[in-house]
Amino acid sequence: MIEFTDAIQLDDATLPVSFSLIFTAKGIKFFVAIEKDGKNHFFDMTRKTPNQWIIENPTAEWMKNLESKLSDAIVKNVDGKPLV
Repeated sequence: MIEFTDAIQLDDATLPVSFSLIFTAKGIKFFVAIEKDGKNHFFDMTRKTPNQWIIENPTAEWMKNLESKLSDAIVKNVDGKPLV
């Protein structure tokens, strides 16, 4: 199982982010948890290309703005590790 945490910068705040690899009937995903403004936000990210992960159904604009940073964090932390 692959699990890791990272800190992502959004404006003037550093947000703690947890990533967990999950397996679904449709393939692999990362379950992502971000703490922002005292609230926990949860969503899935799926692989679009080998080096790009996208948020499934983002509900807030700030999440979409973080998508490339979150994708980079996944690539950085799983590069060379088998995902299946």
